[in-house]
Amino acid sequence: MEPRIHSISTFSRAQNVWIAALSNASPVEPNDRIMSGLAATNAKPSDVWIPDSTLDAVNLAAQHPDREVVFFAIGFETTAPANAMAVHLAEQRGLENFSVLVSHVLVPRAIDAIVSSPTNRVDGFLAAGHVCSVMGTWQYEPLVARFGIVPEGVDIRPSRATAGDVVIVSGPIGQHGVANMSRREGLEFGTEMTSDSAPLNGLVAAMLDAFRDLHVLRDATRGGVTASLCEIAGAGRVGIEYEESLIPVPDDVAAACSFLGLDAMSIANEDKLVATVPTDALDDVLGAMHAHPLGTDACVIGRVVDDHPGVATTAFGACRVVDVPLGEQLPASADPAAPCDRVGQTHSVGAGRDLAA
Repeated sequence: MEPRIHSISTFSRAQNVWIAALSNASPVEPNDRIMSGLAATNAKPSDVWIPDSTLDAVNLAAQHPDREVVFFAIGFETTAPANAMAVHLAEQRGLENFSVLVSHVLVPRAIDAIVSSPTNRVDGFLAAGHVCSVMGTWQYEPLVARFGIVPEGVDIRPSRATAGDVVIVSGPIGQHGVANMSRREGLEFGTEMTSDSAPLNGLVAAMLDAFRDLHVLRDATRGGVTASLCEIAGAGRVGIEYEESLIPVPDDVAAACSFLGLDAMSIANEDKLVATVPTDALDDVLGAMHAHPLGTDACVIGRVVDDHPGVATTAFGACRVVDVPLGEQLPASADPAAPCDRVGQTHSVGAGRDLAA
């Protein structure tokens, strides 16, 4: 952080220049570190602004055309799109007094530096999913090749999903996401909603001990089980059929979803995984899961298919295509014509290109 703060010192000493810098520090007195660092470069406090967003930095330039506003664009990969949008908006609005000092840092380089240290004692990293949503996972592959230790016989990539596999969920879904929503939005559901967040490493180890050749493992975090199934179907170029009535949804989560018009399958979890395993290994895997505290309610919810990718029907002929959730879930529209799900439908998941066929 400090070298980047000092790199802006030249701008801070210039006449009629304002520095705009977001603060991602502690919520208590968040400006202290940036302000003290800039103070060391002789920047006057009146020349340093802490906007709430990149758009506010652009607006600052628009409101003060007599000042050159230099936006201190620092952060990891997830901040890059917003910073790029600031440049785009400034150009659209014809602002010639707005500029950006690009000071982004990369997660893989930070990981590389830590693991390469002779004093390193870290055994593993939890890669940030929101960073992967911007950059993908390819940037971690060289790190895995250099430092990773993958047990022999273990390959749980989504591309290994195979027609005939059964799809397993490790337990009731949606509780973590609904609990967070309840606290964040101040919603009351008549019962206290608490997160069931827990580490899954012990459960995964038990599953691998029971059957080494698990085909796919995915944690159902952002986007919930739906996002995990869509990722598996797309990577494996297969279809996945699941029966809604088999999905384990706690009563309080179901009530909250019904009240808010949300889909429990798309709500984030922090202690649930999705797995696909060959049919002949099902009993061994489920037995190991049921013997573990975090897998007592594990169950089969569907299967992997290749005959009609992404399409499934019930005995009554009803079917629905499920796609990757976009954005954050919001309460249902008040429009009575808005579509709703029907209990007991069979849903299908698969790549759109396959469904079009």
